[in-house]
Amino acid sequence: MSDAPVPSRFLTVMGWIVLIIGATVPVRLALEYFQLAPFLYYMGMNPRYRVSTAVGFGIALVLGGLAVWAGLGILRRRAWGPSAVCTAGGAILADSLQYLYFLAVPTIKLILETMNTKYFRIGVNMAGPTLLAAATAGAWLITLGGVLRRRGLEEFLPSRDGHPRSSLWASLMLSALLCGALRAMEAVFFWVRAVDS
Repeated sequence: MSDAPVPSRFLTVMGWIVLIIGATVPVRLALEYFQLAPFLYYMGMNPRYRVSTAVGFGIALVLGGLAVWAGLGILRRRAWGPSAVCTAGGAILADSLQYLYFLAVPTIKLILETMNTKYFRIGVNMAGPTLLAAATAGAWLITLGGVLRRRGLEEFLPSRDGHPRSSLWASLMLSALLCGALRAMEAVFFWVRAVDS
């Protein structure tokens, strides 16, 4: 008889959700690219906007890869699973919350102002990415809460250091700060270049 705890259905479901969120990032980026392509290659478009868009897509691909890595760690209950979840969760949560902070209120205002006009579809079109960011933030908050509980950590194979919570919280905070700094640098690069031109 094995001493390993029985994997909970909750963490298995959350592992699949996280894995699917990460695996669909390339599809979402491809759809965004085809929407932006006419503007990116417009003859008068400044090439600096293309660089900013490429950097944003690159960061999103890295975050998608981190989500897939964390999802596999949860599903297989590996010793590195909690560390992967905290690293990926911190970065993706920071990215989603930053997106919501800057774009949720303007999107809601746009929807309300265009509600009974012929431009309503513009607001509805902008609502999709905002809802996706909110759902992603919610899923990661639930996943992090499930993994960081004592029972959640007990489901993973033991590591050499025994998954100390302080190191898991440190990796979560460090990855959130790093992602926030990268997104801030991307925004500063974009706005400074836009003012220059």
